[in-house]
Amino acid sequence: MTSLFFRCKPFFIALLWMCCCQFAQAQTPQKMGPGMLWEIKSGKNVVHLFGSIHLAKPDFYPMPKHVDDAFLASKLLVVEADITAPNVMPIMKRHFSYVAPDKLENHLSPSAWSTLQLQFGNAVESYQNTKLGALNTALTVAFLAQHGYAADQGIDLHYLQRAKAAKKPIAELEGAEFQARLFAHFSDADGEAWLLQVLQDAHSGELLREMEDMAQAWLAGDEAQLAQMVQKAMEKDALGQKLQEVFLTKRNLGLSNKIGKLLKEGKQAFIVMGAGHCVGSGNVVELLQKQGFSVRRIDANNAATATTATLARQ
Repeated sequence: MTSLFFRCKPFFIALLWMCCCQFAQAQTPQKMGPGMLWEIKSGKNVVHLFGSIHLAKPDFYPMPKHVDDAFLASKLLVVEADITAPNVMPIMKRHFSYVAPDKLENHLSPSAWSTLQLQFGNAVESYQNTKLGALNTALTVAFLAQHGYAADQGIDLHYLQRAKAAKKPIAELEGAEFQARLFAHFSDADGEAWLLQVLQDAHSGELLREMEDMAQAWLAGDEAQLAQMVQKAMEKDALGQKLQEVFLTKRNLGLSNKIGKLLKEGKQAFIVMGAGHCVGSGNVVELLQKQGFSVRRIDANNAATATTATLARQ
């Protein structure tokens, strides 16, 4: 494993949590609002789906009581990928690394490599065996870390740690292998365009402005605002559209089908999923409704009734 993987381990773990809202950032502490929690029902079978953010700050906690109550009442925690599993780092090494003598420089145009050298100086040599898709997200997450975000504060990790402490079973909707492949197999042209966009947006402040807006919308539980941001990102340019298609649109059908299967099997699950999958056209919540499941948003006002009903079924 290279020095980059050792130095950036938290950042590369965060790669496995990709969603629209991974780029969220808040400048000032703000108490979380109602939370993006849905109750999905099939007859007497119920699961709860919580739209999360994968990188967070300590002041995002605690989670709203009705969200925690749904977690405590569940028999199973379900995540996109269990990034605490022992096989995660070997999977990342296999998918995120070029095999010598191949290297990053071979996959970039001379001008793009020069831009990277200007930005990072001699440190750029430590990136040489890191594939473009992984590097682009790692650089973005590193940028977030400078503004107070930490991978170990992510909502997914928070509930994974609690589930393991309580010996609550954990299941995956996709797994690390599936998600690693998403980052590892971008074409050189798309990977370079993405890299240059990350560097430009970080330098101009655009990335930070978008992050602030997304964090505020997530904290407020504002579905409409988040959906608008997803749509705006898709309409920005061809690259934005491709990233949304790879990381959101194409995955939503598979995610909704897996959740539908959990419901049909009677699994009483608490599902933590990136909020980007829960908003916008063709989102997971919408797809579950189209499958015939009963869906309703849960907030503090109706949480007591929902929790009582869930406990009664145990």
